[in-house]
Amino acid sequence: MKKKPFVSLCMIVKNEEKVIKRCLDSVVDLIEDIIIVDTGSTDSTIKIIQEYENIQLFNFEWNNSFADARNFAASHAQGEWILVLDADEFLEPTNARAVLDDLKNSKDDVYAINIVNFVGSDGNRIIENKHVRLYKNSGVYKYTRAIHEQITHIDSKNFTIKLSELIAYHSGYMEEVVKNKQKTKRNKKLIDLQLKREKDGFDYYNLGNELKTEKKYEQALNAYVTAYKKKVDPFINWVPICLLNMTETLILLDRHNDALNVLQDAIRIYQDSADFLFIKGSIYLSQGRLEDAKQVFTLILNEKSTFKTVVKSSDSIEYLPLLRLGKIYELENNIEKAVTYYSKALNINNRCFDSLTSLMKILAVHTSAKETFELARPYLEFNQYDVIRFLLNEGLHELLSEIVEHITLDKDVLDIIEVKIAIINFTEVQEDWLEKDEQKLAKALKLRFIDAGDIYLLHLLKPAQELSDVYRNIILNSVLGFTIDDHYDKDKLKKEDYTLEFCYMIKKLVKYQNYKIANELLEQVSLFSPSIYAKLGGILFKLSQQDLAITLYEKSDEHNLEKQDYLNIVLWLKAQGNLTEANRIAKEALTKFKDEYLFYEQIIETDENPEPYLMEALNLYKDSIWLEEKLLRI
Repeated sequence: MKKKPFVSLCMIVKNEEKVIKRCLDSVVDLIEDIIIVDTGSTDSTIKIIQEYENIQLFNFEWNNSFADARNFAASHAQGEWILVLDADEFLEPTNARAVLDDLKNSKDDVYAINIVNFVGSDGNRIIENKHVRLYKNSGVYKYTRAIHEQITHIDSKNFTIKLSELIAYHSGYMEEVVKNKQKTKRNKKLIDLQLKREKDGFDYYNLGNELKTEKKYEQALNAYVTAYKKKVDPFINWVPICLLNMTETLILLDRHNDALNVLQDAIRIYQDSADFLFIKGSIYLSQGRLEDAKQVFTLILNEKSTFKTVVKSSDSIEYLPLLRLGKIYELENNIEKAVTYYSKALNINNRCFDSLTSLMKILAVHTSAKETFELARPYLEFNQYDVIRFLLNEGLHELLSEIVEHITLDKDVLDIIEVKIAIINFTEVQEDWLEKDEQKLAKALKLRFIDAGDIYLLHLLKPAQELSDVYRNIILNSVLGFTIDDHYDKDKLKKEDYTLEFCYMIKKLVKYQNYKIANELLEQVSLFSPSIYAKLGGILFKLSQQDLAITLYEKSDEHNLEKQDYLNIVLWLKAQGNLTEANRIAKEALTKFKDEYLFYEQIIETDENPEPYLMEALNLYKDSIWLEEKLLRI
């Protein structure tokens, strides 16, 4: 008699041709009983499955219920245990083999496993959660709910859920995958159906998630609040995630103090999780409370061994606090500490584009191109074209030349880079590959290695030659069209899109250190929307062109000045030693941007009698250590 299999894998699939092979390859040598239920694939999913031996494939007519499909799959399972995976998940064999061996001695029936979700545009960030996916095939457990289906006992009995060491990796929530599958639209429809049947906290939590994805933040917040009020136990796995999502939604609604109030309770309840502390530090950073943020992120790093539970992402325990501290020290111009923290973040997440490019940008100024390249070399394989694009747009051609010399790139890309470096240096192009080869030009534009502004500069490098039709069309379809066409409709330059595009061109020229062309274009600034003076002022201030930025700010209407613009003006006045005027502008900004921490800080540092402002600020920012320390020094 054939021996009963120990574990059965049950899956439901539909149009998973891009990921199904990766999943099956990860389990086919581990699990002998594999049941796959197809709910209507029209691609090559079924054909791929049929390439594997000993897989049982069944069809199931989709009825808008994931629970029904899961239960149908389980009805065909022969194993003592059932493991549930989705096609866009996969296992790591060593981890899976060890867990399945340990399962033979288990005295429990139901386990949650760890799901590591790759998210973002390229999967370089992770979000973690726990799902019940492993249970005894005893006939007493079944799935309920149309979506976000849950394991229940057939007699409605309570049961204990243990946490397994098993890890499943999930790519289904990378931005492009979500877009391709239209998951949000599908999920929202099923959740609405579910809410017509049941209305418990978990359903409102799921509704909040879908509304948040749709950017309906007010509605999402209401759903999260309702879900939390309906919770039975604060330690049910979805509840802390609900609180975290609630705070994120409040932040998106610019209700930072409300978010901090929620976090205060959450940090007390979930003391063994770093997620809530990290969000708190991030709010401080967004408010300009650098010292307060620094204290929170440093606390997380110092106490990292105490954080045993992950609500949403283990990145909150070490990698992200390191990255944020790098940013804070960079803002404070503490280059040595910024480099230290960015390097530590990069060592933990070698795909971290922010850490890598921030490091390269800093080191390009303070060390040789060769030294910077040697530091970056181990990480370039993960972000190669993104790094090249970054260096090209920053005008860091010496570092780029060093990289090009040591890595393998195809001939087209090398030719494009050669032309771009000439554009950055504003030197004669030895051979204009882009004009010669329209396919190469199209590739350069697609890779975003060049844009219309670069074509404009390329055109200026060859004044003796007639402008080619392809170059002319590119320039005419950009904001710079007015520079080459006497009949250009200049009235449309007043539109905000054109203003932003022109600002981007000035930013590009300053980064390229092409001040001559930048000044020539700035003479035409009056053609654009009046908001351009403040926008250019902000850009130039950040690019260390403070005096020119102040000149532009002086020409701007006050209603066009944003928070950062006022702060820039105050900082410039302080640097000039004009504390009285800096204080006056900070107070003026505080009336415009009510209760803004940034301006309280500047007033306190420049006022002869700061105590009233300190007390006022402390009433608003009760948890600010920086304000408390300032008060003690008076």
